[in-house]
Order: sequence, then structure tokens, then C-alpha cells
Amino acid sequence: MSKMGRKAFFSCLVMAIFAVSANAQAQPDAIKITTKPETIYVESGTSQKFVNCDFQLANQTSDKLKIESVQISVFDSKGSFVLRKVIDSHGVSPSINTVPKIEVGPNETLNLFNPFYSFEGGMELSRLDFDFGLSNEKGDRSYHQKITLKPIEYHTKTAFILPIKGRIVVEYGHDFYSPHRRIDLTNEIVRQVGLVANSARYANDLSIIDKDGNLYKGGRNQLESWFAYGAPLFAPGSGTVVTLVDGIPDNHFEKDGGVAYAKEVTREKASGLLGNYIVIDHGNGEFSLFAHLKKGSFKVKQGSHVKQGQSLAAIGFSGDADFVHTHYQLQNNADPATAEGLPIYFHNFWKIVGGKRSGVLMGAIDTGDVVMPADRKK
Repeated sequence: MSKMGRKAFFSCLVMAIFAVSANAQAQPDAIKITTKPETIYVESGTSQKFVNCDFQLANQTSDKLKIESVQISVFDSKGSFVLRKVIDSHGVSPSINTVPKIEVGPNETLNLFNPFYSFEGGMELSRLDFDFGLSNEKGDRSYHQKITLKPIEYHTKTAFILPIKGRIVVEYGHDFYSPHRRIDLTNEIVRQVGLVANSARYANDLSIIDKDGNLYKGGRNQLESWFAYGAPLFAPGSGTVVTLVDGIPDNHFEKDGGVAYAKEVTREKASGLLGNYIVIDHGNGEFSLFAHLKKGSFKVKQGSHVKQGQSLAAIGFSGDADFVHTHYQLQNNADPATAEGLPIYFHNFWKIVGGKRSGVLMGAIDTGDVVMPADRKK
């Protein structure tokens, strides 16, 4: 090959390599990533911090894409690097498979629950840089899209107290595996219900147990056997009743232990899922919602001003409930379909672990916790 021929050959080779490399580069308009909610909060637990948010990945290409990796880099308030974690397709059982759905079709949007949700309690989470790596089915085109989050540590403006006087168990809280946490806003059923935000993001299902952890005494099929059924519910903070829905009958248990739902349980309206419910405006951008209340048990009316600790209603079995409890959530407006959830911190309660209890001046509660107002001695 002549010197000129070799030069032309290498020139063409370089151009070919550049073309292949160009196909593997990120294309800014290929993948659009947004977060739900837009304002992301840090919730502080006993020894950890939690970032509760979802990502929506919009595939704006004509290819079916697969998520190959998700990486997070954490920086403190001075911009210093703190931590890096990654889930990817390496290994015999790749960690990326912990994400339930990693494929997104052309012009589709995929919801991804933040896989990096917990951090050490003393860690500064001033800036979170996420890098998403995706590839097409042939593997000849890859994309990397980044998004930066600047979460805010949320502090409740209302000094909330626990709304039940008994020994309370958080049967379902808002941890990563909780149904409250895992509401996919791109899901067709969720859209049918009319949800455009997750007002239940920090919700807790509260029931009552005895000292041995039992939810009921005797047969579970009798509502009156449940310790929570008919138990009074108290205002966790002062405010105004802005929504009150009553008149929905309780569900009942069938002989086989299943639940026979009242005909009013429907996806057409909020009360079909929430049952009898109440919303209290605390006057500072915080709204308390209690659901699954007992028909005809309300002690207040819509428009009433209530004081902290005032009796509101009784716990029932209405709406989309399969055990006796009240669903409680804090949200940023009165409408559960459009509101975003807010972290909840309660004041002055006991946290019970086995035979021991410790006093909490202010703190969050979550799945599995057993708590009791501090003014209770038993």
C-alpha cells in the first residue's frame, strides 16, 4: 500500500471510529427525565435520612431502550464529594434487576422508584447527581442522561400529636416497599382514579394492638373484635375542617376471611377509595387527611374549627380497606388527587420495642413501629 493509500485508509478508519463513537454518545433530546414530586424532601428517621421520590424517564427515540445502570453521586453544601453508589448490569445476578421494569418502548414514559432512598443520618445531602445509562436492543446505541436533585430537609410547621390514644401499630407506613410509597403515576389504573400526584407518599396506616401484638380478640371476621374498630380519632393539630365525607357503609368480612366491599367502593371518586374521610387545614400549607372512618361517627362538621386533641370521629372499615385501621397522611393542599405528600413528625410519644419503651420528643414513624402517646402509662 502506498504512503498516500495508507493515509487515506487511516483517515477513513478514524472517521468510521468517530461515527461509531458518535452513536454511543448521549443525545440531550433522546431521554427526558423528570421527578415526582418536583420539590423533593429529606425525611429524617432515628438513624437514617430518606429521599422519597420517583423518576419518570420519557423515551423520545424510535428505539426500545433498556436501563443498563443508575448511578448516584452525593455532594455536601460545600460541593465536596461524599458518596457514590451504582446499580448496573454487571455480575451473575445484576443489581439493575432489582428495578422491576427496565425497558421502555419508543415514545413511552417509564416510572422508576428512586433505588437510592436511604442514607446515614449525619450525611449532608445538598446535591444528588443521578446518571442513567440506557441502550437500544441491538446494543449499538447507548445513552447517558443526568439529572441533579437538591432535596430540602422538611420540618413540619404544626406540632402534631398522635391521633389515637391506644397502643398503635403502623401496619403499613411509607418505606420503600410500602404501597403508599409505590404509586406509579404512569399506571393506567392510577390515571383512571384521577391521581396526578402522590398525596400518600408519607402516609401511615394506623391500627390498635394489645401488648402481645394482636389486632383483634377472638374471630377476625367480627368487626367488633378489632381493637381499632369504633376507637375515637383525635385531631393531631388545630385547624379547620375543609372536607368531610360521610354516609359510606363499612365493608364486612366473609366466612373465608375475605372482604366484601360496599358497593360505594369505586375508582370513580376519592370517597370510593377513602371511604368516609376528613381533611383538616392547619392554616400553614399542611393538611391532615384521615380515611376509612365509621359511618355516622363524626363529632365535627365541615367548616368547623377544631383544636388539637379534639375528638373527630371513630375508626371504621369503609372504602378500600382490607383490615380495620385509619389511613393518615399529611399533604400540601386539600385535594388528595392533586396534593403532594409531606413528611410527618409527631411530638411527645413513646416508641415501644419489645418490653422496652423510649420517649421521643419529635420524630417520624414508619412501617412496623409500635408507638403510644406519652400521656399513656400502659
